[in-house]
Amino acid sequence: TSVVTNDVYKMAREIRKNEALKKAIISGDNFKELYKKYNDFKNISDEFMKNNGFKSDYNCYCLSAKTFLEDPDRLINILRPILNENSNESNDIKDFSKLMESVKEIYGRKYQDVEKQIKYFRYFHVVREESQYLWETLFYYVRKCVKRINFILLGDENIETGVANLFHKELLEVINRGNLNESDKEKINRRNEKFPLAVKVWEASKLLIFKTDGDVLKGVSGSTGIAVGKVCLINSPKEFYKMKKGDILVCHLTDPEWTPLFKLASAVVADTGSALSHAAIVAREYNIPAVLGVGFATTKFKDGDMIQVDGNKGVVRGL
Repeated sequence: TSVVTNDVYKMAREIRKNEALKKAIISGDNFKELYKKYNDFKNISDEFMKNNGFKSDYNCYCLSAKTFLEDPDRLINILRPILNENSNESNDIKDFSKLMESVKEIYGRKYQDVEKQIKYFRYFHVVREESQYLWETLFYYVRKCVKRINFILLGDENIETGVANLFHKELLEVINRGNLNESDKEKINRRNEKFPLAVKVWEASKLLIFKTDGDVLKGVSGSTGIAVGKVCLINSPKEFYKMKKGDILVCHLTDPEWTPLFKLASAVVADTGSALSHAAIVAREYNIPAVLGVGFATTKFKDGDMIQVDGNKGVVRGL
C-alpha cells in the first residue's frame, strides 16, 4: 500500500510539470483519452502499471475485484483530488531512523527488545503485503478464465449475470460437460432474480443492530483525537474528485485504493470496520481521528453537513 501510494504521488509530481495535462485530468478526461493525447502521461502511467498494475480495488474478492489494468480510470480517480490541491508534497515516507531514535529515548534499556519486535512485525507485514499482491495477480487471471468460459457458454463476458451465479462445483460440472443444461440456466436466472431481494434483506438487517435516532452515532474508536469539519460523502472511487483538504471523509468502507484521501481528510467515519480495519490503521498513521462501525453514516449525513468526530469515545455528532 505504501509503495502504491508513493508511486501515485510521484505521478502527481510529474503531471504538475505539464499544466495542460494537469488541467485535462482535473476537468474529467478519462485514462484512454489522456494516454492517446499526452506522451508524458503515457510514459509515467506505463511505468506505474508495470510496477502496480495488478493492484485491485476489493483485493480479497476473486471475481468482482478489478485491477488498475482492467479499470485504469481508477488511477485517474485517485490522482484528481491530489492534483486539485496546490501542495507539491510527493510522498509520506517517514525517516525510520529518526522514529527509532525517539523510541529509544522513550524505552531506554528496554529498547533492544522493542527494536527486535518492531523489525519482526515490519518484516512480516512486508511479506503479507507482497503475498497479497501475488494473489491479486492470480485473481486477475482467474477472471480472464471465467470471462472466457462465460463467452463460450453465453456469448458475452458479463460474468456477474452469467456463470458467476454458479457455485464452483457446479461450474466445474458445466465445464466437464461442455454446455449449460436447463437446470444450470434455471439456477442462473433464479439467482439473478433473487439478488436484489438479498441486498434489501442485508440492508434491513442492519436496522436491528444500529441505532440511528438523534444526532449521535456510536461506533468504535479507530484512531484518537477530535475533529470538526464538513462531510465529504464518498460512495466509490468515482467520487474521489469531491475530496478537499480538511473535509471529513464519510464512507461505507476503505481499502488501500483510498489511502491518498487520508492525506486530505481531517477525520474519517465509516459504516463498517473496527480497530484493525484499513481505515483505522491508516488514520492512525496519518494521526487523524477515526470512528468506525457506525452503521448508517452514509445515509444519515450528506455533503457539506458539519459534524464532530470524537475518536476518543467512538462517537460522531451532527452539529
